[in-house]
Amino acid sequence: MDRAATKRAAATQQTCITTGFGQSHSGARQRVLISTQYEEKIDIIQQRLDGIEHLLSELLENSNKPVTDPPSCSTTLAHTFAPAFEEAAVPPGTPTRSTLAAQTLDVGAMVENTVKQTPSVRADPDVDAALSALHRMVQMHHQKPVASEIRFPDRETLPEASILGLPLVPLNVALPLLRGAKERPSPAFAATFNFMTLERFTEYCRAVYFATEPFTLSSFAIVNGGLYYMLTERACFDKSQHVREEYTEYRNLCAGNLRTAINSLGLLVSTCDESIEALLVGASYAIEVSRPSLAWRMSSTAAQICQELGYYSLYPKPSERDGHKINHELLGALYILDKGLALRLGRASALPDQDIVGTSSDTFVDMADLWQAIKHIWVQHAQVQGRIYDQLYSRQALLATPAERVRSAVNLAEATQRSMRQLMSLAERPENAVHGSASGDFANATGRRTLILAEVVCHLSTLTLIYRSIRESPRSSNVDTRPSSEYIKTARAAFHYHEELMVLFKGRLETQAYYIHWTLLFTPFTPLLIVFCHVFESLDPDDLHMLQNFTSSLEPVRHMSESIDQLHSVATTLYNVASSYLRARTKANEGPEAQMLDDSFTGYLNQLGLLPAPDEHYLSDARLISEPSQTMGAENWFSANLNLFGLLEGDFAVD
Repeated sequence: MDRAATKRAAATQQTCITTGFGQSHSGARQRVLISTQYEEKIDIIQQRLDGIEHLLSELLENSNKPVTDPPSCSTTLAHTFAPAFEEAAVPPGTPTRSTLAAQTLDVGAMVENTVKQTPSVRADPDVDAALSALHRMVQMHHQKPVASEIRFPDRETLPEASILGLPLVPLNVALPLLRGAKERPSPAFAATFNFMTLERFTEYCRAVYFATEPFTLSSFAIVNGGLYYMLTERACFDKSQHVREEYTEYRNLCAGNLRTAINSLGLLVSTCDESIEALLVGASYAIEVSRPSLAWRMSSTAAQICQELGYYSLYPKPSERDGHKINHELLGALYILDKGLALRLGRASALPDQDIVGTSSDTFVDMADLWQAIKHIWVQHAQVQGRIYDQLYSRQALLATPAERVRSAVNLAEATQRSMRQLMSLAERPENAVHGSASGDFANATGRRTLILAEVVCHLSTLTLIYRSIRESPRSSNVDTRPSSEYIKTARAAFHYHEELMVLFKGRLETQAYYIHWTLLFTPFTPLLIVFCHVFESLDPDDLHMLQNFTSSLEPVRHMSESIDQLHSVATTLYNVASSYLRARTKANEGPEAQMLDDSFTGYLNQLGLLPAPDEHYLSDARLISEPSQTMGAENWFSANLNLFGLLEGDFAVD
C-alpha cells in the first residue's frame, strides 16, 4: 500500500474536530466515508507535495555545488573611445534586475512543474496554452543580456569622426520641414522638444548642414532627433502616398543616426547646455522605443551636468531675459523625465526635491497660457511620482508604520486629484480664453481635449498606484483605508478615457503611437495589471471585456513601433490568461474542481508576482481569492508591477 493510500485509510478512522469561526470544541464528530471524488483530490494533492519535495531536494543539492564566477569585462589600451551606456560591472551581492529575473525563473519552473501534475488544469487546452504563453513570455524576456537594455544592439559603437560622416536627410527635404514648422508648429516636436525653441533647433541644423568647422556629436544627435519627429508627423499626414513613403524612409535614416549617436555618447561629455539637450533627445527617443534603463542612464548624466552648472530653479524670475531662461527649460524637462523614469524603474530620483527650487504649490505660473499651464501640471505630476517612490515604495518608506504610509498615500492622492481638477478646468476653458505658445495647435476644443485627456489617463494611472498601496496596508493599521476601494474604479476610469482617446485619434496612427509611448509606456500603466487581477478576484466579465477592448485598441497601431507591439503582446497574453481562467472557473462552479483550479491557477500567478498570495485566514474558504490579501505587501506588489512592464524592455514575441 502506497503512502497516499495509507493516509486515506488512517483518515477514515479519525474523529473530526471543527475549528471554524463560531464552532465549539465540545464534542467529536464521526468522519463520513470519503467519496471517490475526494480520494482523487487527495491523490492529486499528494502528487503535488511529492513533486515539491523532489524539487526542494534538488535545490538543496544544487546549493552545495560551487558557483563559477561570471566572466569579467576588461578594456584594453587600444580602446580610444568608451561608450557611456555599455554594461557596467556590478559588485557581488548587489541586488539587480538580472538576479531577480533568475529567481523568478527558478520559482516559475517549480510552479509550472507543480501545475503540470494537476490533471484538471492541464486537461483544459485553453488554460494550458494561456499559462504556457505567460511563462514563455517572462522566460524569453529574462534571458536577454543586461547590456541590451542600456544600448541599441542593432547599432555599432563608432568613433566620433566616423559618426559625423554618416549620411543626413537631404537639405532639400530638411529646409521645407523647418519652414513648415515655423508656419505651423509641429505638436510632436513641441511636446518632445519642450525644452528648446524652434529657432535654437534651426541654429543646430545650420551648424550641421553648413558646417564651417567640425560639429559635435551632441549637435548631430539633436538635429537627427528633431528631424525624426518632424518627419514622423509629415509621414502620417501628407496626402501623397509617394511623399509619405519618402518621409518614412528619411525618418528611418534619422532614427538610425540617432541610435548610433546614443550608443557612442561618451561618459565625459562636455559640461554645457548642448550636452544636456542631446541627452534629453536621446532619453526621449529611448522612452519611445521602450528602453527605460537606457533613458535613465542618459537622464542621470544630464542631471549631473545640471548640478555642475548650478541649475536648480524650475521657473525663471520675471526679471530674467529670455536668453537666460534656457537653463530653467532644460531643468524642467529633465525633472519630468527623471521622476517618471525613477518610478518606472523603482529607484530614487537623480534630482532630489530638496535641491530644486520651484516645486512648491505656490509657484506662480501664467495658467492662461495653455502650454505653460500644461507644462506646470507636468511638473506637479512629476513631483507626485517622485514622492510615490520616496514615501510609499522606497526601502525607507517600507520601514515606516502602516499608518504613516497610508497618510502619505492619502496626501499624494489629494495632490493628484488637485492636478486633475486643474486639467479639467483647462479643458472647459472657452477658445477665446486660450493664448500663448500652444494656441495654434490646441486652441480648438478637440485638440485641447485630446491633449488634456491624455494627461488625465496618466494621472489616473498614478492615482491607481497610490490607491493600491493603501489597499495593501494591513487591516490593523487603524487608519481609514476607504480610498483603497477606489482603486478599481480609478483603473476602470483610465480604461474609459483611453478608449475615448483612441476614438478621437482614429485614423491618425502616428498620433495614437505618440500617445501610447508617452502615456502608457513612459510610466507603468498600472490599470492594466489592476483590472487583470480583479478578474481573478471578482470573476467580473465586464473587467474581462475591458481587457479585450484595450487589447483590440492596440491592434491597428501595433506595427508603428516595437514597444507598442510588445505592449500588445503583454496585454493579449494577460487577456488570454484571464479569459481562460474565467471560462474554466465558471464551468467548474463551486465544487472541488473549482477549488483545485483556484489552487493551481492562482498559485502559478502568485509565484510570478501577478497576484497576491492568499492569507492563511482564507485557506478554508471555497474561494481563496475572494477577499483582498494583505500578505503580498506594498513592496511585492510594486515589484510585480515593475516586472510586468519590464517585459516591454526587450525583443520577444508570443506565439
